[in-house]
Amino acid sequence: MQMSQNVIIFIDNSNIFHSFQSLNFQCDYYQLKEIIIGNRNLVEANLYTGIMYPVREKDKVWYSSLNKMGYTLKTRAIKVAPNGKKTEKRIDVLMAVDIISSAFEKNIDTIIIVSGDSDFVPVVKKLKDLNKKVEVWSFRKNLSQQLGGLLDPESIYYIDDILDQIRLL
Repeated sequence: MQMSQNVIIFIDNSNIFHSFQSLNFQCDYYQLKEIIIGNRNLVEANLYTGIMYPVREKDKVWYSSLNKMGYTLKTRAIKVAPNGKKTEKRIDVLMAVDIISSAFEKNIDTIIIVSGDSDFVPVVKKLKDLNKKVEVWSFRKNLSQQLGGLLDPESIYYIDDILDQIRLL
């Protein structure tokens, strides 16, 4: 009898949020987490996002609901340039450090990265060097060729394929 597999999820929210926005789609983050886990044992679900100060009331409500759904929020301030352009700094670095730390410090069978960002190529290479199983969940159009090329096709999942199951009703 196979033991339940321990998984940990790392969501690069800005990476998927813009895709949801472009589709005018509201995601049920609880369902997203449940589908990603499947019948495995969730050790942690981490969601990384930029945060604007002062925090708007609707954002406070959303962050609170994510906590109730079992997510640990990891945030970085969003900076607004003089031209009005908003930038999120160091969130990928924070996420990369947390992923590698988890590979060493936690009893994890599979590390799940929800992002198609090529910034995670060195992270995935290191995880593979450590013989860790890695899954990537991404929108097809967001999956960088470099990241996709590191993984077997059965370790890549497309959010596009589960939209009907994760639509917020």
